[in-house]
Amino acid sequence: MLDDKQVRLLEAVADTIIPPDDWPGAVKAGVCRFIVELLGKEEQWRLPAYQEALAAIDRCALDALGLSFAELDGPGRTAILKMVENHEPSAVRAGTSATWLSVVARHCAEGYYADPGNGGNEGAKSWEMIGYKVTA
Repeated sequence: MLDDKQVRLLEAVADTIIPPDDWPGAVKAGVCRFIVELLGKEEQWRLPAYQEALAAIDRCALDALGLSFAELDGPGRTAILKMVENHEPSAVRAGTSATWLSVVARHCAEGYYADPGNGGNEGAKSWEMIGYKVTA
């Protein structure tokens, strides 16, 4: 399972991908809980990749900006994720992966828009945001 530091890093990544605005961001919407549960069940095989990628994202942030990824502000976090997405040499040297970034972005979207019974979308806020009404 992810340790406390890895969860903090995942929260920082998730809230960078789906930041709070007038609506809850990824963390308040339960996205990280959704991902942690997913990694403990259906997608256990992805856990080592998550652990390695979170460490690599943190190394990249430390190398590039001198702070842990979780300590960076929104623009700093976005800059690091763009480095990863663009396969910039410093990100590659740190061991980051654009492939992992696309997986975590998909997991964030799944958790954000999921049926609340599946562990994400706390309070069905994302459904409310898009105007979806449960009629059953």
